[in-house]
Amino acid sequence: MANRKQRTAVADAPSAEGAIKADESADDHQTRALAIVPPTKRTITRTQANDILKASAVEKFHAAKRKQEASRAEFEAAFGRTDRIDDGLLRDLQALQMRFAAINARQHASSSHYGEPKVSRFVSQLGTMIGDISAHLATDRALQLFEPVRESDYIGYAGSAVGPRGLDENALSEYDIVDDVRVNANAEAEEIEDDPYEDDDEGPCLHQNLVALDENEKVCADCDESFTIAAQAS
Repeated sequence: MANRKQRTAVADAPSAEGAIKADESADDHQTRALAIVPPTKRTITRTQANDILKASAVEKFHAAKRKQEASRAEFEAAFGRTDRIDDGLLRDLQALQMRFAAINARQHASSSHYGEPKVSRFVSQLGTMIGDISAHLATDRALQLFEPVRESDYIGYAGSAVGPRGLDENALSEYDIVDDVRVNANAEAEEIEDDPYEDDDEGPCLHQNLVALDENEKVCADCDESFTIAAQAS
């Protein structure tokens, strides 16, 4: 009898294991079915879609501009400014000319420069560059003394915009800028808030069924609104 119960228990064990696997398979199938259901998307109008695209394009523009400005700042920190020719560049060229002149003097005085390029031509070429840059800087300073100060360069034409010389983004460094509230200029009518007839399909009462209470007062039988009637002069 004991052996029969043991054989029955052993026989039932695989069926229990199969039931567990079947449940796991069903759960896995349900999970995969839920996973492939695409999420519902928000419905927007074409105008809203265009606004989103424009906002994305503006963000990409500003991101590209910030990236370029960061790269330029990193370059200028290592090699010097690039937005103009200034006195710093002139000093660098003069120092480079002096160094090449000293190397040229060593090459003439010693024969231990085997394999080095002759730098005498570099000294003269740098002299030409230094002369051109010196003339440019001197002319630029002279022109600034008599350059006309135009209003449009600072505040634009008729004060409608900021000119190229008047733009200073540092003036806004202490402010947080938010988007303006856009108003639809093509709207035919403004939306009426708290419209008492919004949910009324028949609209406002036209008071077509008036009942006289006395000589000077009438009441609407449909909406119970009362009206005072001025007495007519005899």
